[in-house]
Amino acid sequence: MSMRIVFFGTSDFSVRMLDSLIESGYEIAAVVTLPDRPSARGHRLIPTPVKDFAAGLNLNLIEVTDLKDEEFVRELRELKADLGVVVSFKILPRAVFTAPRLGTLNLHPSLLPKLRGAAPLRWALIRGLSETGVTTFLLDDKVDTGDILLSEKIPIGPNENYAELFDAVGSVGARLLRRSIDGLLDGSLKPIPQDNRLATKAPKLTREICRIDWSRRAIDVHNLVRALSPSPGAWTTLRGESVKILKAKYIDVADRHPPGEILACDPEEGLIIACGEGNIEVLKIQTAGKRPLEARVFLRGNELSKGWVFV
Repeated sequence: MSMRIVFFGTSDFSVRMLDSLIESGYEIAAVVTLPDRPSARGHRLIPTPVKDFAAGLNLNLIEVTDLKDEEFVRELRELKADLGVVVSFKILPRAVFTAPRLGTLNLHPSLLPKLRGAAPLRWALIRGLSETGVTTFLLDDKVDTGDILLSEKIPIGPNENYAELFDAVGSVGARLLRRSIDGLLDGSLKPIPQDNRLATKAPKLTREICRIDWSRRAIDVHNLVRALSPSPGAWTTLRGESVKILKAKYIDVADRHPPGEILACDPEEGLIIACGEGNIEVLKIQTAGKRPLEARVFLRGNELSKGWVFV
């Protein structure tokens, strides 16, 4: 018995999941993605990674601007898909997620109902969690609230950054997605309602969330840095110039200094900055318009002084 799937996605993570489905032999009735967007400098239009991937394989590609457009919904229904699969996409209206025969399955990188929202992996790291996971669930009218199919835990190391956790989630997610589809196909999976009392949020990141608050504990600063590494980077300012801290380690000490104060800044001692409680040692740093550097290399070419304050 085959499974005919319509896939919704945009990102590199979406591509990884779509590729896994294709390798597993599922029939991809169509791939739905968003239109090309202007580049950072606005000089040209950039296709989504999913569009590039699907076009390269000559898959049936649908670019959609308005998900409520009646013609688009009609096109979906005419595909006669068994299942929709959505990974990193916009919120789907009911007419869209109910178009496939079995509804639409979403892959979410958290242990739902924990960390509902746009940035679950980032917030797992920001909050210093020791584990997260991946959940598959069936879409309903509210974001990330549908009945759960499967979930699997993923441990988080104390120094693991976003890129490393993202890679781990990709491997587990692809496997869980295939198991979920097979379970829906053979009827062995019974969706389980979420316990909304256990829900937590993982909202979209803003520039202000990415700014380092030096009055926080050193462990909190360390967690923010790894949650935003290698991109977009936790940022701060020094003497009016924007600086990104891309890697750090926290130092649990009892002595107190003004938050943000430079306590050491030479290639031998390293770059050590005071926090509200404890200190951090900066291991990788990037100044505006420059490439990232190991902190000790940075200190050989840039003069800093003890007592200067990051704000």
